[in-house]
Amino acid sequence: MRIYGITFLLILAVFRSAEARIIEVGSPDDMRLAIEKPEPGDTIHLNDGLYTGQFTLTEPVVIIGISNAVIDGQGRGDVLTLTSDSIVVRGVIIQNSGTRLLKDHAGIKITGDHVEITECTIRDILHGIYVKGGDSAYIHNNTIIGRMNIQESDRGNGIHLWQTSGNLLTNNDISFARDGIYFSFAHRTGISKNHIHHLRYGLHYMYSDSNTFEDNIFDNNVAGSALMYSKDIEFRRNIFAHCRGFRAYGILLQSVDHCLAEENLILDNSRAIFFDDANYNRFESNDIVQNDLAVQINASCEENTLVNNNFISNLSEVTMDASIINSTYWTEDGRGNFWSAYDGYDIDGDGVGDVSYQLQSVFEYIELDYPAVRFYLYSPASQLLAVAEKRLPILRKSTVADTLPIFRLLANEGVPWEKLDKYTANSASVHVVIWILALLVPPGLMWRVRR
Repeated sequence: MRIYGITFLLILAVFRSAEARIIEVGSPDDMRLAIEKPEPGDTIHLNDGLYTGQFTLTEPVVIIGISNAVIDGQGRGDVLTLTSDSIVVRGVIIQNSGTRLLKDHAGIKITGDHVEITECTIRDILHGIYVKGGDSAYIHNNTIIGRMNIQESDRGNGIHLWQTSGNLLTNNDISFARDGIYFSFAHRTGISKNHIHHLRYGLHYMYSDSNTFEDNIFDNNVAGSALMYSKDIEFRRNIFAHCRGFRAYGILLQSVDHCLAEENLILDNSRAIFFDDANYNRFESNDIVQNDLAVQINASCEENTLVNNNFISNLSEVTMDASIINSTYWTEDGRGNFWSAYDGYDIDGDGVGDVSYQLQSVFEYIELDYPAVRFYLYSPASQLLAVAEKRLPILRKSTVADTLPIFRLLANEGVPWEKLDKYTANSASVHVVIWILALLVPPGLMWRVRR
């Protein structure tokens, strides 16, 4: 019986494909006629032109923009609403949605499953693409640009995912929205090779589990990612760079558990990694470079592990609450992390420093309770305090230490330094690259260069 059933479905699919039509459309009226009573599988070609109004697709059809096809919502409602499963929209310019945040107006609103949005330009909109309850959307190679003429808090999100799972978002460029990708009860989604920049949060995350982020670039945002109330998130080979401001972060973990971050580049942020009420998270083989503060761990965190990372040229290494010192792990299997400021020694040549590296100075300890003192970070008073701490250990207020610091720079080969030239390179990044290359030069040759 099963074989006969499969055969019947295949025959039915052949007949349906034979009935599918290609419909040429050249005006808004033509488009309305084409989508009023389509046959499942129809392909609608939007030829070069301007199509004004709001359109709703209720059948599994394919819409392809030919040349410069523009759908303009004229500032009202959702421009394109997709209520059926298996709709494809490709190569269309979509613009000028409504502006009401309470209505969640969007360039494209998706409520069906298995919808595909590819190679579209979505601009001058509130939300770019809003997936509202539909599952398994494929959103690929689109450019989404928010409204630049209004303040950030009044904008929508580039891609908004609500009560959805199984989506795949790849190769999209998102800018000038409020948040790049917003997750709310959105699970088991893959995010890869996107460039998200010049907005508030690259990722904004609420109650969303089991998602994977690989090979993305988050730069020039207030926060590269703000992850909250979620678990089982994995980050690999991403860049979080140039997130600057009073409350700016590369990666923020708020009530997030069992997060894994591997081979990421966290570069030139106000704070690189921030933990608050976050537990059982693991950061391994990342390059954490030239940030104002590398790691901040607040109280109520436990069982977080940071090992085999390169900490390079950060102004401050670590601030953390004294109550969680013994439940944060900086070493594993006889190894800790590489710290560019480590001035110890490795007499036995095993690649691990023979003395511990103190991660939190007395100044950073004070700063945890009185953040305003950071203004004096490199003042003569702070430098004098650092010297006094070394000479008089009785002044030492914190015991936060990497007891097995790695002596030479780690070759974290998956960290995506090569992408800096294309997207985020600046003079600071160039200086860091030169510094790293210098560390890799054999000591004897380096001595000759100095001579």
